[in-house]
Amino acid sequence: MHTELEAAERFRTLAAALRESAASPSIAAMAERAAADELRHASACRELVEHFGGRAPEGPSIVVKPLAPRDVAPEQRLLYEVVALACVTETLSTALLAELIAPADDPLCKKVMRSILRDEVNHSRLGWAYLAERHVPGAPDCVGPHLRRMLIDTLGADFWSPPAAQSAEAELAGLGQLPHAERQRVVRETLQQVIFPGLERFGIDSALGRDWCAT
Repeated sequence: MHTELEAAERFRTLAAALRESAASPSIAAMAERAAADELRHASACRELVEHFGGRAPEGPSIVVKPLAPRDVAPEQRLLYEVVALACVTETLSTALLAELIAPADDPLCKKVMRSILRDEVNHSRLGWAYLAERHVPGAPDCVGPHLRRMLIDTLGADFWSPPAAQSAEAELAGLGQLPHAERQRVVRETLQQVIFPGLERFGIDSALGRDWCAT
């Protein structure tokens, strides 16, 4: 739930920045809808916790820090934030959720994941639509030099490491948990077949991301 609340705040902040920029109103509206979607996702996750006999924690106070490194020029920070949040994070989330639904054997869990997946697809589209709208051939590449860091911030520095010895993957297989090796496969395929080619189409160098994925 914390992740969904953080995403809601990020999209809310992004929507305000898009409204103040030269982005089209439709792009800003997509970010506003995404913020509302993430709040709904947090509520659905709370429902799942209670469905499985747990007690959902109180919503924490959310403070989000900028995703863009300090050395990204101020006029390029919005583009960096959109790529990191929508083109990378939400595209990966879409791919992972699509893989999770089929093996899910709890009806409520499957229903919630299907609902979230529909929203994540639109959140991903927001990023690619913004890139298509704002891409200027020959413009400085504010993403490529930081792509490795962006992926580490999204997935974790140890994402490609073997899973912990005491893993509960088997018990969680039907409840929205992919085995670690499967998560790695889905992420690698999505990066190589969707995200990297998509970024390159808009003049963003994916070399550092491809190197991190390969190693």
